Amino acid sequence: MDIKTPKVERVLLRQFHHSREFVTGTLCLTDRHLIFTEPTGAKETWVLHHHINSLERLPLTTRGYPLVIDTKTFQQLHLIIPRESDCLDIMATIKMLAQPESFSQLYAFQYRPKGLEVMKQTSGWALYDSQGEYGRMGLPNPHWKHTSINLNYELCETYSAHLYVPAEAEKSTVLGSAKFRSRGRLPALSYYHAPKKSALCRCSQPLVGLRSRSLEDEQMIQAIIDANPNNNFIYLIDTRPKINAMANKAAGKGYESTGNYTNVVYQFYNIENIHVMRGSLQKMIEASCSPQQSVSGLLQGLESSGWLKHIHLILEASMFTVKAMQDEGVSVLVHCSDGWDRTAQTCALTSLLLDQYYRSLHGFMILIEKEWLAFGHKFSTRSGHLAGDARDTSPIFTQFLECVWQVMVQFPTAFQFNEHFLLTLHDHLHSCQFGTFLGNCEKERMDNRFSEETYSFWGYVWAHLDDFINPLYRPSDSDVVLRPNTDIPHLSFWRGLYCRHISRHHPSELVEEALTSLRQQNNCLEDHIKFLQQHISELKKNLAHFNDACTSVQAPPDPPNHVIPRPSENGPQNITSGDNTRSHESASPNSLQHSHSTEHGSHQSNDCSLTKPAAVGSLSLPAHPTSNPDSKTLQVQSNTANSSTSQEAARDSGIEQSYEQSPGPPAPSQDRTTLSPAPNMTIVGETRVHFNPTLQDGGSATLQDGGSVTLQDGGKTENKAKAPLTPHRSLVDDAAASNSSDSDEDLAVQRRRERSATALLSPLTYSSFKDHLEHIPEMNLPWQPMRGVHQCGCGTTFSFAIRKYHCSHCGVVVCGTCGGNHAPIPFHASSKPQRVCKACFKLMRRRMQDLQQLMSS
Repeated sequence: MDIKTPKVERVLLRQFHHSREFVTGTLCLTDRHLIFTEPTGAKETWVLHHHINSLERLPLTTRGYPLVIDTKTFQQLHLIIPRESDCLDIMATIKMLAQPESFSQLYAFQYRPKGLEVMKQTSGWALYDSQGEYGRMGLPNPHWKHTSINLNYELCETYSAHLYVPAEAEKSTVLGSAKFRSRGRLPALSYYHAPKKSALCRCSQPLVGLRSRSLEDEQMIQAIIDANPNNNFIYLIDTRPKINAMANKAAGKGYESTGNYTNVVYQFYNIENIHVMRGSLQKMIEASCSPQQSVSGLLQGLESSGWLKHIHLILEASMFTVKAMQDEGVSVLVHCSDGWDRTAQTCALTSLLLDQYYRSLHGFMILIEKEWLAFGHKFSTRSGHLAGDARDTSPIFTQFLECVWQVMVQFPTAFQFNEHFLLTLHDHLHSCQFGTFLGNCEKERMDNRFSEETYSFWGYVWAHLDDFINPLYRPSDSDVVLRPNTDIPHLSFWRGLYCRHISRHHPSELVEEALTSLRQQNNCLEDHIKFLQQHISELKKNLAHFNDACTSVQAPPDPPNHVIPRPSENGPQNITSGDNTRSHESASPNSLQHSHSTEHGSHQSNDCSLTKPAAVGSLSLPAHPTSNPDSKTLQVQSNTANSSTSQEAARDSGIEQSYEQSPGPPAPSQDRTTLSPAPNMTIVGETRVHFNPTLQDGGSATLQDGGSVTLQDGGKTENKAKAPLTPHRSLVDDAAASNSSDSDEDLAVQRRRERSATALLSPLTYSSFKDHLEHIPEMNLPWQPMRGVHQCGCGTTFSFAIRKYHCSHCGVVVCGTCGGNHAPIPFHASSKPQRVCKACFKLMRRRMQDLQQLMSS
């Protein structure tokens, strides 16, 4: 779309809850976002067009033309635009982009995830299998059966293709009942409570009018009663106020007559319609978000809005259903007008309270798929995804999420997911970023091929699973039927949802954030300890292998006065050559070391180094025998006639060796023999010996100090171009400079990231066994405390909307944007990507690029 005014300078943003009343900046419009940037560029405010709920132009002021933007995530922007023409252009553009005419213009059809953890397009779309979920409940059984009567959505367009009905219900009964129910939404099984054999069913209101009745519908209700062998009656819950149900009779609808439906106990629960709920939410937001509101005014505003009263009634209806099914073992049938708003709320909450499975993260996704998506809640209409009548919008799903949160507050250890998951779910309900919540029913989603052309929100959840786990969750506490107190004094105002954008300062420390951080830090420590244990085990194996290899080499006869030291585990040895016998100390596995010169090109010592094989992208670290400057170099002089014996011994041992003459009388060159390399070995220069890491193409490579790389392929040895393997100090400086400051806190962050950068880039530079042991860095402990951190390094102020996270590598507290990257952490046993900050992610990426370039050169 061509945006007429994409950028406006000198726009004022009013901030009611900050010390500065106005801030001047630049307002930009893209095809997806409205962006306000402050002059310094340190802070940006991004608002997705689909999140915008309403625009209001206020009277002209001396500063310019005021424009108030309210969002569906309860954020409010007060802008003052210098020119009227720009204000009008911005309003027209936002209205067109916020609510397009067709689904294909929504964000979901252009969204493509970026980053390391790019999720598959198909991820999450096959999450729900209706027959598998009902099979988990123990169905079909002698009392309930699966029917494919709605397989092509011919019976009811807004229902799922797969339904469960009483086993004794004939096809004619099902068809007759569907005709007598509003929009064909016949009574169908929602949840089966196997321990009590009670059933929760749902439907829409009957078309009774003033005198109508349906024998098939009456038979259907009786079949539901007969499907429960423990009771001979059923509770029929009408969630509407009774006066509303009676008024609907004049329109040909209404409610069941107790004279026609026998064995039915009728209950009304006075939950208001969508129009009352929409007005109630608006009053509650005005009362809670007013910048000059007093405490008494806030309480009075909350009471007059009636919002918590509506939440109370929804919870009360659900608790009645739970008691009926659990305590009395009676089946329940729930309906409202059309059976897709208040009915969905009641049935979903009842299932959540009865079944612990739905309190797990996976189970909660299944619950939403079953009760809201499969049974046809009008997500697009109620959320205002497309251009249409604003009077059809209503916060029905928002109320359900708040009811879940109210139960979570009373039972904090019973849910596997956390509050952040509910907030993310609410935001993406309106963002249109994923195709999961687009459309009004299952058939509409299939017709528009959302599963083929858009991404699923559930795939996004699995890609960020650690962000949504409740650290207090205890499965044992969840194995009960939850019975929350539904009285209004026990309900709380959900500040995290309705006031998250207006908090001036983030609380010193949220319990959930603190516990999640401790859990993250503990997991990193355990992973690092596991890596060290594995590393020690590998070192012991290499030392044992080296010791066995050295003892297996048989020394050839030597000329007089030339002695070959040989390793032994039994102390001194007497080695005889000709007429001379000499006693000396044998080298133990921990003392088989070679002196190492710090000068390049020095030939005063030899190294016998072992390197563990590794693949590109996960190069293992060198494993060398410990270096001892007092130990003597291993020297071998042999006759040409015995050289073949030594070569075979070297091949059998699997070790390559290079030899250097001791500082004594030089031996003739023809008597100085070097053993031939093993088939998979490379001799580097005259003083270095390595096991070579295996490359993907079957070749091998050896890394040396100074950047020399020797490649071997098919037995041919060739020296390639030099590659700088020393730590890239410039990268360390860049990472430190990104958050440098004169304050002590920023200096601590800088030093923390410098240590992390050195740890990332240093493994390629160590050659001696001692250095190999010492170069593994200590973890950055303790991590930066969350308490007292009010701003991220990027300048973003933390709030309920902008949460705190820890970088798993350097331990710095960052916001979700700066900590949105995930990568495997060096020196950890697990290769699972963890949350890291931008600086650490940049260093990891550079190290990987350098390593890949090194291997390909």
